[in-house]
Amino acid sequence: MTLIDTRTPDAKRLISGATGDWEIIIGLEVHAQVISEAKLFSGASTAFGAAPNANVSLVDAAMPGMLPVINEECVKQAIRTGLGLKAQINHKSVFDRKNYFYPDLPQGYQISQFKQPIVGEGTVIVSVGPDRQGEFEDIEVGIERLHLEQDAGKSMHDQHPTMSYVDLNRSGVALMEIVSKPDLRSGDEAKAYVTKLRTIMRYLGTCDGNMDEGSLRADVNVSVRRPGGEFGTRCEIKNMNSIRFIGQAIDYEARRQIAILEDGGKIDQETRLYDAVKGETRSMRSKEEAHDYRYFPDPDLLPLEFDQAYVDALAKGLPELPDDKKARLISSLGLSTYDASILVSEKSIADYFEKVASGRDGKLAANWVINDLLGQLNKAGKDIENAPVSPDQLGAVIDLIKDGTISGKIAKDLFEIVWNEGGDPRALVESRGLKQVTDTGAIEKAVDEVIAANPDKVEQARAKADHGRLVRRPGDEGDGRQGQPASGQRPRQGQARHIGSMSADAKPGNPASVSSALLITGAVLLFVGTSLHPMHEDPNDALAAFGEYAADHIWLYSHMAQLAGVFAMVAGLLLVLGRLSDGPARGWTLLTIVFGAASLAAAAALQAVDGIALKAVVNAWAAADAATKSSLFSAAFAVRQVEVGFAAISAMLLGLTVLLATVALHQARRCPLWLSLLGGAGAVGVLFGGLATAATGFSGLAMAANMPGSMVLLVWVVLLAVVDFRRNRVTA
Repeated sequence: MTLIDTRTPDAKRLISGATGDWEIIIGLEVHAQVISEAKLFSGASTAFGAAPNANVSLVDAAMPGMLPVINEECVKQAIRTGLGLKAQINHKSVFDRKNYFYPDLPQGYQISQFKQPIVGEGTVIVSVGPDRQGEFEDIEVGIERLHLEQDAGKSMHDQHPTMSYVDLNRSGVALMEIVSKPDLRSGDEAKAYVTKLRTIMRYLGTCDGNMDEGSLRADVNVSVRRPGGEFGTRCEIKNMNSIRFIGQAIDYEARRQIAILEDGGKIDQETRLYDAVKGETRSMRSKEEAHDYRYFPDPDLLPLEFDQAYVDALAKGLPELPDDKKARLISSLGLSTYDASILVSEKSIADYFEKVASGRDGKLAANWVINDLLGQLNKAGKDIENAPVSPDQLGAVIDLIKDGTISGKIAKDLFEIVWNEGGDPRALVESRGLKQVTDTGAIEKAVDEVIAANPDKVEQARAKADHGRLVRRPGDEGDGRQGQPASGQRPRQGQARHIGSMSADAKPGNPASVSSALLITGAVLLFVGTSLHPMHEDPNDALAAFGEYAADHIWLYSHMAQLAGVFAMVAGLLLVLGRLSDGPARGWTLLTIVFGAASLAAAAALQAVDGIALKAVVNAWAAADAATKSSLFSAAFAVRQVEVGFAAISAMLLGLTVLLATVALHQARRCPLWLSLLGGAGAVGVLFGGLATAATGFSGLAMAANMPGSMVLLVWVVLLAVVDFRRNRVTA
C-alpha cells in the first residue's frame, strides 16, 4: 500500500515533546466477524459459547482430502459492508494462502485475500466529539480495502499446569478485515472511527460488534513524526478488543516512540501487545512483511466472480445508514446535531426513538429518550432491548404531557412507576389520581391552606429571600398536582399580594441589606483611610513626617479607617458567601472563607505594627537626643521591615480571597460574568501589588502596582453590593 498524506497538521492534535511538537499517524486493521450461521468454507456452526471443539468440521480440522467450499452468505455480507462504507466492489477477487505455523491453525496456513480483495477503496465520515461546547468535528477516513479471511482457533494456556489446550470452534469463522488508510491523528479519532465502523455494521446486520465475545478486534498501527514530515516507522499493537483500551494504547505508544526518538534512538518495526493493567505496550515479536507469509493463490478455490446486477440486488435491501438517518432527524424533526448523534449511535436506540416520535413532538420525544430513558438504562446497567418501558408506554406519557393531563413533574413520577411496575400510563393516572389541577380557585385554596398551616415558615420566608418558598409535605391533599392555570386565568390580585408579602424585601436587618451595607461601608472607609495615609519610601523621610501627622491624630485615624474598612468589606463578602454554603459552589465558598479569615488576621497585624509600633517610635523620636535617635532609627527600620512583610501578606491574601470569591459567586450564578471578570481583574492587581511589595518594599513600583488593582477592587465591591441587594429583594 502506497502511503498518501491526506491531512494538514492540526495544532490541537499535536503532542508536545521535550524538543518540539510531534504528530501521531494511526492506521487500523479491524477484524469483524461476519454474521452467518455457518463458517466461511464449511457448514460448521458459528454459535458463541459452545463447548470446546463442538463446532468443528473435518474441513476446519484440516483433515486430508477435505476441500473448502465458499459460503455465499459471507460473500453477500462482505458486499453489503462495502456498500455501507461507500467503497468500490470488485467483481472479481481471489483467495490466497497466507502461510504461517501456529498450534491453533490446523492447516498451517490461513485462507485470506491479498492482491485482489472483494472490496476496494472507500470512505467513512467520523464525528469526533462532542467537545465542551457540545460540538462535533467531522473527519474523512479513507478505507484501503476489505477482504474476507478465516479466523484461527484459540490457544488456552490456563487450563493445565504444563500443557496448552486448543479450541477450534472459532477456526474457519468468516472475518472481514477492514484496513484503513493512515488518516487518523489521535486516540480519540481512532476510538470514534472504530465506533463508527461498528455502528455501520450493526445497522447493516453484517457484524454484531460484540468486542467482549471477540466479534470485533483491531490491530492498531502507530508511528510519530514531526508535523508534516515523512512517515515514521510504525509499530503494530495486536488484538485490541476494547475501544477504551485502543485510545490508551495509542497514547502510551506515541509517548514511548517520542521518548526514544528525542533521546537519539531508532524505532524498530515490531508487533506489540497492550497490557491494560499496567497501561503500557510491550514487545511481542518483530513485525513480519508480506513476503514472510509467502502468499500464493489457493489452488482449491476458483476466483470469486459476480456481476453488477448481483451487487445492485443487495444494495436495494440495505437499511437507512447512520449518517443518512442523522441528517433526516435534523432536517425533519429539528433535532440538534448532538441529540441526533446520540439517537443514531445504535440502531436499536434509533428504532426505539422513531416509534416514540411517530406522530409526536420530535424534540420532546428526543429529550425523554436521551435524558430519562437512556439515563435510567445506564444507571441500571441495561440495554435498550431490555428496557422496562416500551416505546408505546413512553409515547403515552408524552401524550399526557401535551394534552395537559399531567405536568412535567408528574410525568417524571409516572415514568418511575411504569419503569418499576409497568402498566398503561393513562390508566395509572386515573387510578392514582395523578391529574394536575389547573383550576385557579383550587390552587389559591391550596396556597391559603399551606400559609395558614405554617406561620413559622411564613415568618422565615419574610426574613430571608433564599428560603421564601413553601411547599406541601408529602401526603398532603393535592401534593404535586397544582399545574399552570388554564389559558386566560390568573391568580387573584389579593392572592398575589398575599403571596408577595411572604418575600424578603431586603429591608434593614435582612442578610441582603446587611451584606450590602458592610460592603459599601468597607469600600468607603478603605478609600478614606488610604487617602489620609502618608506615603514615604525612605525611612528618614517617613520619620520626619510622622511627627506632624501624629500631632493631629491623622496618622491614627487613617489606620483605624483602613482596618475598619478591610474588616467591613471582608465581613460583607463572607456574609454574601455564607448564603452559598450549601449550594453548587460550596467548595469554593469554604475555601474563600478560610482565606478571608486569614486576610483579616494579616490586616489586623499590619495595622497593629503600622499604627502602634511606629507611632511609639515617633513619639520617642520627638524627645530623644542625637545618640538616642540613632538607635531609634534602627528600631524604626526594623519595624518598617516587619510592616512591609505584613503589608505584602495582607495584600496577597486579600487578592486571593476576592479571586476565590468571584469564582464562587459565578459558580452559584449570583453575579453576572462581567462583574466576576471585573472582580478577578482587581484581585489580580492587588495580588501583583502584594508581590511587588514583598520584592521591593514600599517602592514606587509597589505603589503603582497596588493602586489600579485597589481602585478596581473598590468599584467591584460597590457594584457587588448593589447586585446582591437587588438580587435578594424579592417582590410580588
